[in-house]
Amino acid sequence: MHLIMIRDLSTPKETLYKLQVGEAIYDAIGQPDNHDEPNKSCIPLGTYELVPHDTAAHPNTWAFVNPDLGVTHEPSDLISVGCQYSHRFACLIHPANFANQLQGCFAPGMSRLQGPWGWMVKDSRAAFTAIQEILEIGSTGHTLEIKESV
Repeated sequence: MHLIMIRDLSTPKETLYKLQVGEAIYDAIGQPDNHDEPNKSCIPLGTYELVPHDTAAHPNTWAFVNPDLGVTHEPSDLISVGCQYSHRFACLIHPANFANQLQGCFAPGMSRLQGPWGWMVKDSRAAFTAIQEILEIGSTGHTLEIKESV
């Protein structure tokens, strides 16, 4: 399945997206664009392979992989020669509500809310569970394209 994530709002604290998974549309949140600094910035626009990832901290999820954009699954995986981006690894989609709970990852939500703290996504675990059901836990062959809104 090909997923599409459209970046529609960037602030100094977070980046917000609309995430299309099949026929379903979710909100998503990630870190702000901090000049591609690993663990403190959203990953670059582009198309990524979604690779199954299963650890105690983040079970039954997927990692974004595109060596041409400096993003790999494992720290020992190589990025493409001449890549203009910093090497990042284990950038996942997983439940969270706020950008400061993420390190280059993305969190889906059923909706978004703005408060004095900034933006957040709501019902992240429910959105993530729904995505797991659509994609089927452990499945391969998925891609995700991150685009700028037009």
